[in-house]
Amino acid sequence: MTDPRIVAAMSRPDFYPHRPSSVEVVQTHISYVFIAGELVYKLKKAVDFGFLDFTTLEKRRENCLKEVNLNRRLAPDTYLGVAEIGEGENGEIVLGAGRTVEYAVKMKKLPKLLPQPLMQSKRMFYRLYLIWQHHHKIQKSYNI
Repeated sequence: MTDPRIVAAMSRPDFYPHRPSSVEVVQTHISYVFIAGELVYKLKKAVDFGFLDFTTLEKRRENCLKEVNLNRRLAPDTYLGVAEIGEGENGEIVLGAGRTVEYAVKMKKLPKLLPQPLMQSKRMFYRLYLIWQHHHKIQKSYNI
């Protein structure tokens, strides 16, 4: 289980050196995403689904590094690196100091291209798939 103290600390604007005005927390089945102003930190949950295993700190570090290295190929200005989350001498959770207790992918916030409800719509995804499929058939017929 992910340490709830880390989630609580990363949910507060005063946790971050750049002092965002607010922090939005988005949770998926494998991660917590902290949108802190113009920066985003993605923390992998300590879970094991068989096809992925984030149960140890070392595995989460390795997967953060892999994610950054893979995604930097297509978005080098977006993926900034892997941030260390530490525990200070008094037990406080801090960014980039203390004894490392967690890792997070650090990236720049991307602009929202479509409203969230629209992106979550199965119908919209299906329509986008049909458009892609049609475009792909046209390319094949013209040998593009």
